[in-house]
Amino acid sequence: MVLEFVQLPRLLAVLTVEGGPTYVDKVSHAPSKDLALLYIEEALRDADALRRAGRAGFESGRAFEEFSRIDWEWVKKEVAAIKGIGGARELREALAYISAKALAIAQALQLPPKKGEGGGSENVSSGGA
Repeated sequence: MVLEFVQLPRLLAVLTVEGGPTYVDKVSHAPSKDLALLYIEEALRDADALRRAGRAGFESGRAFEEFSRIDWEWVKKEVAAIKGIGGARELREALAYISAKALAIAQALQLPPKKGEGGGSENVSSGGA
């Protein structure tokens, strides 16, 4: 895998915290690249709705903070990287990685903040580009 996926897992994690693991489940079990991309497109539509709603659209303040850190240009690069995947094995590995990372981030977002942590998610996941 040439590109380390950072932003798609972050996006899926936020959607998991806000609405359940539907997109992570769909992406992780997608039998083809076309379906994986379709599920990611659906997630992006829901993300756009959250973006338009602003802070009021989020139940979790930590999920909102994580969502605010998403680099949308990098999301485009990650989607393009998925489009460029040639083999089924590489696709399965990439989707499994994205899904596992999303679930780990979502779990961390749902934990109570550590003492001294301002409720932010600085230590939850790595940065963008």
